[in-house]
Amino acid sequence: MSILQLIPLNRLIVSRLNVRRTDRKADIDALAASISAHGVLQNLAVTPTETDKFEVVAGGRRLAALKSLAKAGAIARDFPVPCQIIESGDANEVSLAENVQRVAMDAMDEVDAFSSLAEAGQSVDDIARRFGIGARHVEQRLALAALCPKIKAAYRRGDVTLDSARAFCLVDDHSKQEAVFKSLSKPITHPGSVRSQLMQGRMRHTDRLARFVGLEAYEAAGGTLKRDLFETDGIYVDDPALINKLAHDRLDAVRNDALSQGWAWVEVNINQHRFESAYGARIQPTRRTMTEEEQAEADRLAEEIEALEEALDEADDDDERWARVDAASAELETLRATTQEWDVEMKRHAGVILSIGHDGATNYAYGVVRKADQKKINDIRRRRELEEAKRNRLNASNLDGDADHADEDSGLGDDADCVAGLSEAVPRLPKALMSELTLARTRAIRLKVSQNPDMALSLCVFALARSSFAHQTAHGIDVRAETAGISDHEALEEARSALAGHSPSAESDLLDWCMTQSSIDLQTTLALLVAETIDLRHEGIGVADRRLQAIGDKIATALDLDMTRFWRADLAFWSCLPKATLLDTLANSPALVALDDRERTTLLKAHAKLKKDALAIAVDQTLEGTAWLPEPLITPVETPLYEVTDAGVEALEAA
Repeated sequence: MSILQLIPLNRLIVSRLNVRRTDRKADIDALAASISAHGVLQNLAVTPTETDKFEVVAGGRRLAALKSLAKAGAIARDFPVPCQIIESGDANEVSLAENVQRVAMDAMDEVDAFSSLAEAGQSVDDIARRFGIGARHVEQRLALAALCPKIKAAYRRGDVTLDSARAFCLVDDHSKQEAVFKSLSKPITHPGSVRSQLMQGRMRHTDRLARFVGLEAYEAAGGTLKRDLFETDGIYVDDPALINKLAHDRLDAVRNDALSQGWAWVEVNINQHRFESAYGARIQPTRRTMTEEEQAEADRLAEEIEALEEALDEADDDDERWARVDAASAELETLRATTQEWDVEMKRHAGVILSIGHDGATNYAYGVVRKADQKKINDIRRRRELEEAKRNRLNASNLDGDADHADEDSGLGDDADCVAGLSEAVPRLPKALMSELTLARTRAIRLKVSQNPDMALSLCVFALARSSFAHQTAHGIDVRAETAGISDHEALEEARSALAGHSPSAESDLLDWCMTQSSIDLQTTLALLVAETIDLRHEGIGVADRRLQAIGDKIATALDLDMTRFWRADLAFWSCLPKATLLDTLANSPALVALDDRERTTLLKAHAKLKKDALAIAVDQTLEGTAWLPEPLITPVETPLYEVTDAGVEALEAA
């Protein structure tokens, strides 16, 4: 038999027989606020101990809330607590019954209760304070209370889920709520469908135009927002037309700035950022040499980034120093961007496309050439190639004259034939050797591209654009992922194996896997897959081979490829070269360049008498440790453009 009695709070202790082991302290503050406002509405169940204390077997959270109130001075430490005294043998069963048999209050019943309090004159803050909950929670409940009766009734009979009912709270208009309710099939279980119907004509704050303009600028211009009480990121722009106007105004300012830089035209493409068929190729900038101050700053930033990355090798992702790495990288990229220069003459026939990315950032496509202007660009290039050819012929004729005099003065006779020929064109490398060299560079480029997602994306777009615009396959890059049979560097082989190992093999599973990857992971994977499509091997003979070499040069330059890290000339290589090429290489080696003319000529005369195999050994020994590279493996250095004046053209034509 149980007895009801008031027991002082300081005589109550928690019983080990209480079956609740978890969440004993859950929402204690809220419960304390409720007890402070309404008193203890439910008795505690206790059993007597051998001392003057009582163990609480049911009501542990109420006991904790009461003690927190006593500690705060809201009630006395001996506050009388209504308790039901039960026999110790029944304590475990009573504790279990209280915790198992309880039924949580229905959300809509709670909504109606809160609504009644509000109608009685209690404010949101009053209700929140009395029940120990947040004001936002009360506002959410009152918003649900304001739903049209049809939706509340549909919720009670199971035709609308609670999340969907919350979505209807986006608007206060009952007629609009009912119209959307009628248009959706029952039961309504997808809150996203409700929101999209209610917010038709509005714009999400995550839209790229809204991000570009900024919500603060939009509100400053008189725009209003609709905020979802139940979603922290549920913000909608009420006036998309105003966002569009503000975006165009801001882009017009950027457009005028670009026009002032000398471009022929600037197009604002606010709806998309891809090239249309009306555009042809693009001109590319060059990079000037950095000043001493710029180079020093670039070196400092690079060293700082390297030191930070080394220190952060095993650091957590939330380490604050990663932010400095990003900032320093951005500073370095900005510094490098200042060295970029555009051809003044070609800029007069090219333009810029401005657009907005999905992140709201402004995208600039510089150097775009319209198809109508492509001929003008081609004419400029042909004229410059012709001028360059004239200059080369002039230089060659001057060198030939000097070589003839050198032969007369040197006294080398027949043994000097190869030496005298050093000033002439160097014999072409054998096809097999050229194929080996370009294979070595292809392997290096594939490895570097696999580690450079930005370059991989550029090459992928290049190949697709070549196929789409010109209906031709890009030389050297096959984005169909028909991998060339090349034995790659160990690092690339390991990365490929790791990727293949953790990605699904079934087509549908692979598609699902790709769709769940982050953009960073997709870019990393893309880099590896694009790298596998690259095959720039050639024998250096025809036009197609020259194109492959030119494309390889551009990629190597962009990657800042240093082939000395991947290839070194050995005796087997030297033995494949013609004797004239060996002598030319020897003549231009650092060891011989450092000699005076007489010593150099004497040494070359002696080496010219050697047989080819002995000469190959001598060249191998002379160039050992010099990081020498044959021409096909040398990464071109970007050179500044020179303006061709009318006077210069006349002088060339007169010559």
